[in-house]
Amino acid sequence: MDTVDYQRAIRGLAKAQTTALLSYGQESPAKIEKLIVEYLKRLPTDAILESSRDHELFNRHAHISEPTASGMYLKLIHGRKPIDEALKNWGRDGPWIGPLKWFHCTYMTDIGIGFMDGEEFGPNGPAAYPCAPIYFSENLIYFDGVHYGDWELQNI
Repeated sequence: MDTVDYQRAIRGLAKAQTTALLSYGQESPAKIEKLIVEYLKRLPTDAILESSRDHELFNRHAHISEPTASGMYLKLIHGRKPIDEALKNWGRDGPWIGPLKWFHCTYMTDIGIGFMDGEEFGPNGPAAYPCAPIYFSENLIYFDGVHYGDWELQNI
């Protein structure tokens, strides 16, 4: 079979499966989650556990309100959910992530973060596998279900 035909077949079947899953209405998210669970079960155990640890790491270091502990924080702002939301005003404020020891960004594709407690994340690329807790998507930073158009490093 020709590679181009194979790729076209894959895309066509993916579109058909997506259409079928979205046709369940309110049950669609549960159906999609079940499909993703089956996909994730096929990945190496180490990759699953590392990704899960990364998500837990960010859960421990993300603050909804301005933190009281001094240090440097990544502040996410101008958020939208979904990514193509037509914003009124500036969008939603996001969390403060930190305190940070260091922050590294490469070509708006990789994010690396060192936390003051010695834990580290990344750098991760746009194809972080299986699912990074924070990454760049269409020139926005994705974190916890929201895409942020602006971010800054602030000292508290």
